Amino acid sequence: MRERQISVIIPTLNERGSIELLIRRMDDFLSRRQYVWEAVVIDDRSIDGTFEKLERLKGEGLPIRFFRKVGQRGKAYSLLEGFRQARFENIAILDADLQCPPEAIGPMLDELLAGADIVVANRRNAVGSISRRLASWIFQEFFVYRLNGIKVDSQSGLKVFRRSILESITLNPSPWTFDMEFLLKAELAGYVMRGYPVDFSERTSGESKLSFWSASVEIAWNAVSLWYQYRLPIAARMFGTGFSEKIRRFSGTIARRRSL
Repeated sequence: MRERQISVIIPTLNERGSIELLIRRMDDFLSRRQYVWEAVVIDDRSIDGTFEKLERLKGEGLPIRFFRKVGQRGKAYSLLEGFRQARFENIAILDADLQCPPEAIGPMLDELLAGADIVVANRRNAVGSISRRLASWIFQEFFVYRLNGIKVDSQSGLKVFRRSILESITLNPSPWTFDMEFLLKAELAGYVMRGYPVDFSERTSGESKLSFWSASVEIAWNAVSLWYQYRLPIAARMFGTGFSEKIRRFSGTIARRRSL
C-alpha cells in the first residue's frame, strides 16, 4: 500500500471557482480506488476567498493541507514550497484550473510504479485561439522536441514523479520555467520519462494567471538557455569543437542583443 501513496502539489492564485470541484474529483477517484493521497495547496496570496474555501473543505475531513505563499510570486516558486511540505515519496504537480483531469493521477501513478520515474500528461486535443494553439505547437515542436530532445508535453499542468529526482538535481527556475529545466535535467541524469494521453479542457472559471505572450518569450528563452548549457556540450563532443565555437559565438551575440 505504501507504493500507492502520493502527494499532489497544487499551486493556486484566485481559484475559488475551481478548487472545490478539483479536490472532490480527486477524492472521488483516488479514495474510492484505495490510493493514499494528500493535496498540498500553496496559495499565492489569493484575494477571492480561495483560502477560506480550503479551510471549509479541510473541516469536512478531506485529506488536504494548505499554506500561504512565503516566497516570491510565481507558479514555479509555489511548487518548490509545496515539495518541501509533501509527505509521500510519489509526487504529482497539478494546476488548479481543471484543464487537466485529476482522475489521470491514478493511472499515471500506476505507470510510475510500473517502472517510470516521470509520467507527463500529454494533452491530445488543443484548446484556445488559433494563435495560441499555433504558438504552443511551435514551442513544443521546436524548443522542446527538436532543440532539447524532450518527447513529452513539457508545459502540461499535470506530472507525476519520484521525490528522489528532486533530491538529485538542482533547480533554479524563474516564475514560469520550472517544467523544462526539471524534465531536461532529469532526463540527462538518466531518469525514465513517459507520456500519458489526457483530454485537455477549456478553463470554466477564474482567469489564467499567465500573460501568454510574455510568459511564452520567457519559457522559450529558458529552453534556448538550457540547450546552450546542457545540449550544446553534448553536440560539441559529437561534432567537434569548431561547430561548438560557432554556435557559442552566435548564442553570445543573441544574448547581448536581448540585454540591450
